[in-house]
Amino acid sequence: MKFKKPSKQTLIVTAVGFATVLFYLLPTICLGQNAYIKVWDNLDSEIIFNKLIAKYFFKFKGTVPQMMNIDVRAIQTFSIGQVILYMIFPTFWAYILNDFITRLIAYFAMYLAMNLILKNKYWGISVVTGILFATFPFFSVYGLTVVGIPLVFWAFVKIFNAGTAPQSLRSTLTNLVWPFVALLLFVLCSSLFLSGYFIIAVLIGFCIFFACKKRYRKSQWPFYVATGLMIFLYLLTNLKLILLMLSDYESHRILWNNVDIVKKGIPNLPDKDFKNFLQFAWYNFWFGHQHTASLHTILLITSITVFFIGLTARTRHGKNFNNYKYWCILGYILAFNVVIAFTSALFFIKPASIIFATLRLNEFNFSRFYHVTAFTWYASGGVAFAVIYDYIKSRKWSYAKITSRTCAICLITGVAIMSFYYANSVTPITHVWKENWFANLSAKQSPRNPTYAQLYDTKLFSEIEEYIGKPKNTYRVASIGMYPAVPLYNGFYTVDGYVQSYSYDYWKDFRKIIAGELDKSPNSLDPYFTWGNKCYLFTAKTGRSAGVAYQYNKKSNKTITSLEYDMQAFAHLGGEYIFSAVKIKHDQDGYFPCKVGGLQFMKSFTHAKSWWKIYVYKVVLA
Repeated sequence: MKFKKPSKQTLIVTAVGFATVLFYLLPTICLGQNAYIKVWDNLDSEIIFNKLIAKYFFKFKGTVPQMMNIDVRAIQTFSIGQVILYMIFPTFWAYILNDFITRLIAYFAMYLAMNLILKNKYWGISVVTGILFATFPFFSVYGLTVVGIPLVFWAFVKIFNAGTAPQSLRSTLTNLVWPFVALLLFVLCSSLFLSGYFIIAVLIGFCIFFACKKRYRKSQWPFYVATGLMIFLYLLTNLKLILLMLSDYESHRILWNNVDIVKKGIPNLPDKDFKNFLQFAWYNFWFGHQHTASLHTILLITSITVFFIGLTARTRHGKNFNNYKYWCILGYILAFNVVIAFTSALFFIKPASIIFATLRLNEFNFSRFYHVTAFTWYASGGVAFAVIYDYIKSRKWSYAKITSRTCAICLITGVAIMSFYYANSVTPITHVWKENWFANLSAKQSPRNPTYAQLYDTKLFSEIEEYIGKPKNTYRVASIGMYPAVPLYNGFYTVDGYVQSYSYDYWKDFRKIIAGELDKSPNSLDPYFTWGNKCYLFTAKTGRSAGVAYQYNKKSNKTITSLEYDMQAFAHLGGEYIFSAVKIKHDQDGYFPCKVGGLQFMKSFTHAKSWWKIYVYKVVLA
């Protein structure tokens, strides 16, 4: 097979992609571990899972002693591809390399998808859309789960076209090579349980439709094969979890099927279900879900404006107006996104949760098909901009080129501004440029977020390890006011953690430890009872607010004066020490009484550049 020399356009597109992603990650790359990286649902959990999965990747039996002795089949990754990076590179650089590769693929995937939608007529618009798509603050730890969907769209359209085109079998197979490579890449670097299940459901729907249509019944054999291959690969890459589900393993997630618990309340949501349903749907429609923060508001406004202008033209001229097809595409996308926003919100209200709990289906989060909307919103923005560009061009202004380029710059700037403010005021996600460049140039530490090095502080925890003076696999620790991920990263064995699935028996045993504290403030702390993924040492004093309750820095004046913990239950799980980022007010001998047993203060640890001041306590049994 002869490879053609890349065209000038291809070289430009490729150069722009690499330059965009490199520019976006430049502060993080330059600052290294002194950079600010989002902590919430990222450094506080996923990076630890990837480290552990890399270690136990080929193990199908046994437990993970480092974290709660969970079953090795229960720790799941969102991307096998990134786990390979964690096997090869140091943890920090594995994370950065995965971020770089994921954003690069996001750029090219969106470029290819837009070129397909726009029939290769507006490659500049495809590039602009790709830039925007590659730089919105998605979670790169999810791999291609969100940003790889344009790649799936491109691949299956190509596969469909190959099936319908009159050509020889050899030509068909040649045209299928890259689409199948794209699908393989997507499956290996995405999650079945976040977006894969929705994509598979849609593909099966298309397969049934083609099978019912005589025109497509035989010609679409490549589509059937591709769908079957995706299903097979997803089953293969999730083999551990499937084996776990087929075993007699009882996960803590069975709590979600308890109708009485569901009736009691859904974690993090107000009791006014219908009002909250509308708020949630509206928020998803305008901003995107917090795990898919697509920041598409500017694109949405642009798309709606263009659509309604087109609607006016439709009423006046029927189908005989420019860009009628693009207007139809915008209409379909807007309708699809409205349906997704309201349907995903439906799963978060009590009536729906009660129905799913009754059917014992609540263990799976069916609302996650909102992950696909990032692609559809950016695609709608690209289509809307193509319509605007055509309109400007048709006016035959002397400054048409300048005007269209100005519009492109304004679009990019608008989305960038949205990204800048949204990332800092609406969610705890820290924007790469503001936190890294501005905070470091002004020599000011972020008041609410530690850097990567400050969060995990290997120097500080090495001192603690040396002070305790025992092999880390001979005792267990737990954390107060600090993410359990921090000791885990430093090699300590923990009785607490942030886990998607662990033993229901362990959940019951751990609840005995913190039951007294949960009783103090049931409204704010009892998501452990109704959700349970965060198996933490909750306290009424520190609360449970994400980004606050688990990263108290050394300047904090918070003091715990009462702890209704059962230290006997803590010792039963192997717990021997507690690392607290908050001072616990002990007596002059260093002793602090709990509900059952107590704590003996040993020593506090900090240093000049540390975020933490860690108070080490040893468990004392009654």
